[in-house]
Amino acid sequence: MESQSFVDWQKAEAKLRDRRVEKVRSDIVRRFRVICCDMPEAEFDALVEKMVSQQLRSEGILPS
Repeated sequence: MESQSFVDWQKAEAKLRDRRVEKVRSDIVRRFRVICCDMPEAEFDALVEKMVSQQLRSEGILPS
């Protein structure tokens, strides 16, 4: 059984990772929304998710 402190650490790490994901996503949306204004919403969302994944992999937050 995992110790409570390890479980707490995992929860804290997950919370920090989630915050970073949202920060990266919001920054990308903010910067690219204007130049991709004619792009269909679903296509724009897919592009953003691809860019978020690439950024997080380059930061070592997601596995390569």
